[in-house]
Amino acid sequence: MLNSFGTNTWSLLAAGYQIGVYIGMKSDLEGYLDMGYEYVCTCLVDAQGLQESMGQSPDSIEAFSTCSEGGSNEKVAAEQARLAKEKAKIAAALKATLLAARNKTIKETVAAMKVIKDSKCDALSNAANSETCFAAIQRYSREYGLVYTSKNYAWIMSGGATSTKNRSQTDARTKAVNVRDGILAGGIFFKTAYGSFKTRFTDKGAFEP
Repeated sequence: MLNSFGTNTWSLLAAGYQIGVYIGMKSDLEGYLDMGYEYVCTCLVDAQGLQESMGQSPDSIEAFSTCSEGGSNEKVAAEQARLAKEKAKIAAALKATLLAARNKTIKETVAAMKVIKDSKCDALSNAANSETCFAAIQRYSREYGLVYTSKNYAWIMSGGATSTKNRSQTDARTKAVNVRDGILAGGIFFKTAYGSFKTRFTDKGAFEP
């Protein structure tokens, strides 16, 4: 009520000002308005402070800060829309961060597969080197397959996607999935890197989940 009164007093003042202009008191009124405007703008804050000192709750003050139920509902709807927009923005930023981390891991995994120690994968000029490379990739893939299986099992046992208390297991599994997909991408790369690899690598590359 206090807020509504403070907000709508300007209508009365405007009407009085127009009457004063009509009867030739414009200059006098403007002098008083110039002195008083600095105090008028604090009416809502002052009213809220008075309501708080009288023991009204913040929810009650908010409910009576508009002239009607419709106005109150509009304020609530606007606040809910603002919060939803902020939540969506945070979710989008998180999604972009996770995608960037995934792409980085996949790229690094493919690069690592190309230079596996003693694999000869960087010199696919003859059949002997291709055989050495193929064996190294298979070994690399199978070894990491065990790592992925272990991380995935730990995640499942900790509650899986329904749990909110298995952050470390979830992060470890996410990284394992990204590396696994990097190995898939690496296998697909090698499928086209040497003639005989085309038929020896499956569509899943070198890694069979």
